[in-house]
Amino acid sequence: MRYENEVKGKAKQVKGTAKTELGKLTADRDLESRGRIERAEGRLQEKVGRAK
Repeated sequence: MRYENEVKGKAKQVKGTAKTELGKLTADRDLESRGRIERAEGRLQEKVGRAK
C-alpha cells in the first residue's frame, strides 16, 4: 500500500506520454495537451507517494 501512489503516478505518466506522442503524430493538439496534463498529474501523484 505504501507505494500505491508512486505506481499509479508512474502509470499515469506513461499514459500521458503515449497520448502526447499520439497527439503529435496525428496533429491533434487537444490530445497532445491532455497527455501533457496527465503526465504532470502523474509526476505529482508519484511525489505525493514518495512523501508519505
